[in-house]
Amino acid sequence: MKVSRFKPSGEGNCADAGCSVERSQYGIPRLLCCIVDAPDAVKVDTVPDGVATVFRVSVAQSDIGKVSDFQGRNARALRVLLNAAGAKQGRKFALDIADKFDDLS
Repeated sequence: MKVSRFKPSGEGNCADAGCSVERSQYGIPRLLCCIVDAPDAVKVDTVPDGVATVFRVSVAQSDIGKVSDFQGRNARALRVLLNAAGAKQGRKFALDIADKFDDLS
């Protein structure tokens, strides 16, 4: 199983976060860098899983609520974007957001 890891560099807001996005990640890291306060802590693992590709997202402990808020609006929006990208290419994508109990290291 191939796992690729993305870790942006830079500080500040999303414009100067230094998020160099790989095409295979469909802008998920860049969007997350714009949502969170600690863009350096954003990690996206791309894991092929049978018929789907799973994007495993990890952010700083203090930013979990911003990505996976109470009503799940940000997570739902990211999933909608992934579904649209997948539909255009005839592929399936899934988003897995690590919470405080998950360990991606």
